[in-house]
Amino acid sequence: MIVKDIRTHLLSVPFADRPKTGFLTLENIDLLVVEIETASGVIGTGHLHPLAGGMRTLETCVHEMLKPLLIGDDAGEVETLWQKMWQATFIQGRMGITVMAMSALDIALWDAVGRAQGKPLWRLWGGKGDPLPAYGSGCFRGLGHDGMIEKAERFVAQGYTAIKMQVAHLFT
Repeated sequence: MIVKDIRTHLLSVPFADRPKTGFLTLENIDLLVVEIETASGVIGTGHLHPLAGGMRTLETCVHEMLKPLLIGDDAGEVETLWQKMWQATFIQGRMGITVMAMSALDIALWDAVGRAQGKPLWRLWGGKGDPLPAYGSGCFRGLGHDGMIEKAERFVAQGYTAIKMQVAHLFT
């Protein structure tokens, strides 16, 4: 499980139902996809959807700052590698771009561990196979009063028993 290579891909896919948040205009689902390849051939995949741009900056952070820290290390030591990245990024700051890039790598590392052991992450982490209820999401204030109600009614018609709604703005 030695980290042999780290690759990134930038993807942009139009929303089927574009969210109207009231504070962000989102045309596409922009994703940074990270692949961690191990010397044993296992490839773990992680992804990040940062909402408000910075895709190339995130990709550069992965390749310039974090990839050199992980190459040659054991991908199975996820917590140790997180601490290594955390300590190495002190000067650049421990929030925003740096932590977002670390997050995508962390997801890819856990995915590699699960694939190597042939287990889903919930089982790897000691969870139970009980189903979890899903909720409808996307009732944003930017839809307006009637738009929020209409979207909520669609979720109820689809059988959702819970709905997540935006009730406040993040920015003033």
